[in-house]
Formats: sequence, structure tokens, C-alpha cells
Amino acid sequence: MSTSREVAKLDKQIRASPLPREGNLVVYHNPRAGRRRAGNAGERLAESFRHWGLPCLCTTQLPRALELAAQWSEQEALRAFVVLGGDGTVHQVISHLSVQVPLVVAPWGTENLIARFLGTPAHPRPLARWILEGWIVWLDCGEVEYPDRQCGKKRFLLVASAGLDAEVVHRLARWGKDNHSQIHYLPPLLESLRAYSYPAFHLRWSTQEAMLQECRVRWCMMLNLPMLFWGLPWGWEANPWDGQLTLMGTKGSGMWPAAKFLLGSLSGRMSGADVYDLRATWVELHSQEGSVPLELDGDPSGALPVRVRCVSAAVPVVVSHQQLVRWGLLSERA
Repeated sequence: MSTSREVAKLDKQIRASPLPREGNLVVYHNPRAGRRRAGNAGERLAESFRHWGLPCLCTTQLPRALELAAQWSEQEALRAFVVLGGDGTVHQVISHLSVQVPLVVAPWGTENLIARFLGTPAHPRPLARWILEGWIVWLDCGEVEYPDRQCGKKRFLLVASAGLDAEVVHRLARWGKDNHSQIHYLPPLLESLRAYSYPAFHLRWSTQEAMLQECRVRWCMMLNLPMLFWGLPWGWEANPWDGQLTLMGTKGSGMWPAAKFLLGSLSGRMSGADVYDLRATWVELHSQEGSVPLELDGDPSGALPVRVRCVSAAVPVVVSHQQLVRWGLLSERA
């Protein structure tokens, strides 16, 4: 999303409605998310919710949280599903939820890019008031299928990526360290810059206007949301309401094409034969030169081949009235 003016043009296509004022909250707290052991942070948040008249149940077990969400949704007793964790935790939740329930993405992870995009407050008291006055808006998401693996489909809200940054994520995961900060990315990043061989893979895609197209690339980022990473802007043209993913990356091998891509993505000016910037509704990635790692919302997620499609208005999330006004989707008086 580049500007509120551009989003306002999509106003009639975007689904937004007030959050129900009754029902229970499921609070799922991922204790492994964040820069430190979180202790009973989820239960403290739940106590704050109860103080503000929001009945809820907190659990650190994802299967239990999913079970409660399905049960209360069937009984029409579910208000929202609160995710206390980072972007990877959100990815895990939307990949396994069997019901469509409004998500409250509370920031508590190494990276909280999704919560930052939604404008979610971090402290319990403003978060409780934010839920009491919240609105639901439906976002697109990406859906990933692994044709060579017997596993279910996975979903992402932020980004799927194959290539250099996925290699960094996989190397970090091999450390076996759950609670890491941004500084912990530096050693695997430097090691990846030194050792990654940039194997080529085939990118096939289709758009809303054109049928299947194909090219050979060495790095591919598929963004659903615009984001800030380490304070730097990425993919400002990505829009979670247009039914498309923003694809960016490199065709050339080595550090120089990668540097051109990074500089181009930060400046918003992607140019040259070695880099690309396009939109797609459906994507297929497969490699014939070796294993190419994949990451989804900052979590290591196997390797190519994969098929990815954009699913329109698939994930309901809770935002404030002020955030909708800021995006240009509602007037001040709505």
C-alpha cells in the first residue's frame, strides 16, 4: 500500500465492519516468541482483558487454542482470536485455523511487522480498549502448496521468499535458538553472504490481465503487505486488498545483483536486467540446480518446488477506527 489515496480507490471492494460487542476471546500466547522468555505474559494480558469486561481464556498450546476457537465459533460465542507472538506465530495460526475468526495480532516477537502494519497497541490497557472499539477488515493472504510433499497448505500474511533471505532464516533456525533479537540475524546473514551459491530456479506466474509467463531467477520475494524491516521500507506497492502479490527479486547471481535489488527495493526504483518487480495472482517456483530454501513470514518452510496463490479477502483482522481513517477506508464520522 503506497498511500491512503491509492487505498481509498479500493474502498468499495474492501470489507470492513464493527467487531461484535459480545463473545469470548481466545488468547494464544507463543512462549517461544520474542527476545526473552515471556513467562506468564499471556495470562497477564488475559487478566487485563477480564478487568475491562472481556471474557477470555489463555493458552500456550496452539492445538488447544484452535480447538477453543472452533468450539466457540460453532456456538456463536467467539468474539476474536488474540495472537500474542511475532509474525511467524501469526503464520502458524492462519495456516491451521479451521474457522474464519477475527484475529487480534498483539506485538510480542522478534519482528512484529504485521502488528505494526495494523497499528496494534502493545500495552494491555490500550489493547483492551482497542478491542472494545475494534473494527474487522478482511485482508488477502498468500497460500502455499508443496506438490512434492505430503503436507497441508500453508498461509502467510506478510511475505514468502525463496533465495538469500530464506537461507538466512534457515541458518538461524539451525542454531536452535527460539528467543532471538535482530542482532542474532547478523552471523547467519554474513555466513549466507559468504557461502550462498544463488542457485537458479524457474518462476512462472499469471496476473489479472495476462496468462502464464515465465523467467529464470535466483531470488524471489512475494509480498502481500508493505513492511518496514530494521526501520527500512520494503515493497511499498504491496496491497492486501488488490488480489495480487508483489514479486521482487534478482535474476543475476552473486552480490552485485543482490545489492542492486536491495537498493532498488528500498528506493522504490527497480531497474536493470538483473532485477524485477511485478504483480501476480498465481506463482510457481521450481529448481533444477539444487535445493532452494523457502521462508514464510520469517519461519523456515522447506524448499522448492511450491505453488503460491493470492486468496482475496481471506483473513479477518481487527483494527481501530483510527487506523481505517488513516488508510482512507472510513471517514472520521463513520
